[in-house]
Amino acid sequence: LRAHREGGPLRLIWSGIGKKAAHLLEAVDAFAAVPGLELLLVVDETPSCLPELERALPCQVLKFSDRAYARALMSADVIVSPKRIVNAYEKGHTEYKIALGMAVGLPAVASPQQSYLEAIGAHGGGIVAATTSEWIAALRRLQQDVQLRARMGAMARRTVRERYSTPVIAAQYLRLLEQLAGPTA
Repeated sequence: LRAHREGGPLRLIWSGIGKKAAHLLEAVDAFAAVPGLELLLVVDETPSCLPELERALPCQVLKFSDRAYARALMSADVIVSPKRIVNAYEKGHTEYKIALGMAVGLPAVASPQQSYLEAIGAHGGGIVAATTSEWIAALRRLQQDVQLRARMGAMARRTVRERYSTPVIAAQYLRLLEQLAGPTA
């Protein structure tokens, strides 16, 4: 579980396929408007949008591996996932991108994609931001209030444990398979 700290820059983390990092440009104006942020990108390859992101805030790129990402999450303060939600493919994504950070106690700031609304809304484990001004307000709140980060992080972790943990998902699959099998003789 991430122990939230005071002082220093607010460390944002995003992970994904480098080509999809362009979604971060949806929040680049907010990143530029809030001094004291830094962004860690955990990716398969350096994203082409990196120069534009670096004009807004200091960025660090880390080559993805499960182990590297797990360590990186423990050094972050907030998991972010701005998204350009323009088609069914983007609307259909799961909460996975934010849930990994939430599992270690990071509050999420994310676009209003349905799965993000459900994950963040379950217990208040983050902030949904649709506009640049909402992103700015969310980042400033979390930057200025370490207790809020810790509370939201705890609620984020609770959400993952109650909704997305292996025993919970396994039980859901078992119920589904029992329903599909029908009554036993």
